[in-house]
Amino acid sequence: MIKGIQDRLNFVGVENPQFADRCGLGKVGLAGFCLGAAFGVAACVVCCNLYLYGLQSSLPLQVGLYGAALTLFHFMEFFSTALYKPDTLSYDSFVLNHSEAYTMALLASWLEYAVEAALAPSLKASLGMVALGQALRMSNSAVRCTGLGLVALGQALRVVATCTYMYFNYVGMASSSAVICAGLGLVALGQALRVVAMWTCGRNFNHLIFNSTVICVGLGLVALGQALRVVAMWTCGRNFNHLIMAERDAGHELVTRGVYAVLRHPSYCGWFWWSVGTQVLLGNPLCLAGYTWAGWAFFSERIPYEERLLSQFYPHEYPAYAAHTYVGIPFISNAKLRAAAAAAAAAAAPTAALNGGSSGGGGGGAAATNGVAANGDSRKLR
Repeated sequence: MIKGIQDRLNFVGVENPQFADRCGLGKVGLAGFCLGAAFGVAACVVCCNLYLYGLQSSLPLQVGLYGAALTLFHFMEFFSTALYKPDTLSYDSFVLNHSEAYTMALLASWLEYAVEAALAPSLKASLGMVALGQALRMSNSAVRCTGLGLVALGQALRVVATCTYMYFNYVGMASSSAVICAGLGLVALGQALRVVAMWTCGRNFNHLIFNSTVICVGLGLVALGQALRVVAMWTCGRNFNHLIMAERDAGHELVTRGVYAVLRHPSYCGWFWWSVGTQVLLGNPLCLAGYTWAGWAFFSERIPYEERLLSQFYPHEYPAYAAHTYVGIPFISNAKLRAAAAAAAAAAAPTAALNGGSSGGGGGGAAATNGVAANGDSRKLR
């Protein structure tokens, strides 16, 4: 069944060149039309639900928001490629036909949602993911306090960076700005959780059963992940690729600016949190656990492999860059990755010296291989 669906997504057996060729306009036009139509329907469902019922009717709201997020994600993959890598643009750039595993994951989440909504609609409407919702409700003050702490930390970093400007060479300034933004984001998130809870329940605020909070948290994770991925792709520009580079291309550049000044693999990080957020948004406890584990397992192998390649491409630059940046995916050890990057760079250094020194500024480092697998950083996506 999965293979049959994948074959249809790949237009296997179609002879018309506009659909058989990966760059065929028929393929691209059909995919764009379907995504646009699906996004329009999802947006209408969301708007009508908000107008008629506010946030209290969660089933249509969840489905509508999820549909809009999913279609927007695939459109932005194509659009970002069109902006910065027009020479590689094709139907595959939508990432609709990513892999059988990706298709299976989507179908599993839809099936779980449908079964739970049909057999126990209260699970989605009010009781789903109770532990998470109650924890979020109780912790909104803690989130705000954490955010304020990060704002203070970021401001302190900015002052230190300003005082030692020549030593930080802009990195301190960029990092402090990112920390301040993260802190402000947490402050806003905490406040939003409380306001949404109060507005949704009115006089019954003390009896809140958090479905609206879960929707907001899920939507926030989806938005954060989507933003990280898009910003990463746009920051890399022509250095971004959906496929992992086994060899460094001439003119490829190690990108360390913007979001890459803090995160080494922002598009991977963005995809991870986007995928987790979609399952929080749908209130799918089983797929939430499955997506989290699958995403972690995938990137815990993909990222070390990619960093070894980057360390070979940039034996001098990459270990220094990795020493002050982060991955952003839980339980993927920065210390081990940095040690592995240093070892790979040391092994590659003699070869680089024989070839005339370091690899220069090629690949995109963080960006040299930053595409996405499930939609990530320029290594191999498929």
